[in-house]
Amino acid sequence: MEIAARPKPISISGHCKVCGQVKNHLNLSLHQNTGVIIQRYSKTYSGEMCRDCAKELFYKVQLHNLLFGWWGTISFFVTAANLCMNTVSYIGYSLKFKKTFA
Repeated sequence: MEIAARPKPISISGHCKVCGQVKNHLNLSLHQNTGVIIQRYSKTYSGEMCRDCAKELFYKVQLHNLLFGWWGTISFFVTAANLCMNTVSYIGYSLKFKKTFA
């Protein structure tokens, strides 16, 4: 008995939430924190993104977290968690993108 090869996944084409172009895309969620000594502001970027927009947004959010996220006691710990979560999320996105659209 011969085992059939697994079919290649069908490319998902649609509009990227960031640039609006019709490209292959996957869902990604990134978290940004801004600490201002006694207060903090959080922002979440989430949606279907193409590879280029996801990479650009990842670096933008991580840089913002590194520069502006640490200013406050609670923000210090939230930013550390966000940096780790964003990195894991982006690596997972990149691996899934390569596997799906290779």
